[in-house]
Amino acid sequence: MSQLPASWKAFRVSSILQTILVACTLIANIILNVYTQQSFLACLNLVVYSSMLAFLYKGLTILNDNFPDTPLDDKIKKSFNRLFLLNILCIPYLFARIIIDGRPISMLYSLLGFNAFSHWLGILLLVEVIILPLHIVFIMGMIYLRRTIHETTMNEWNQLGEEN
Repeated sequence: MSQLPASWKAFRVSSILQTILVACTLIANIILNVYTQQSFLACLNLVVYSSMLAFLYKGLTILNDNFPDTPLDDKIKKSFNRLFLLNILCIPYLFARIIIDGRPISMLYSLLGFNAFSHWLGILLLVEVIILPLHIVFIMGMIYLRRTIHETTMNEWNQLGEEN
């Protein structure tokens, strides 16, 4: 395994930041579920943020263990592809959450002024606004990472085939 280029190191740092933000949001949603006891939407939040966390873990593991010259096992490819598709579906959900959560917060700020509850909701909205572009960048980076690993593996196999 070779050293990571600077662009992949920056990608790893942004992925770790996103992992921390997603984990904090997941914990906040679990706490909100306990106190508010919402049903479907709360469970959907838990599924979305849990799948994002699992995908981030899988992607960072692939980056650390397989970049650039170790081919992926079929089991890793299969789980990665499932998490990838699920996380593509998370993007519109995250965008909708930002729009839906943004309206009440702006009304709270205008009607009540600043209070602790509106600040807490504002912080959650800010975290969601940060997570969305990071998640899009992470998904694009994972596409590029898979392509890079695949091309490197194919080039190595072609070189081995030419030598024989």
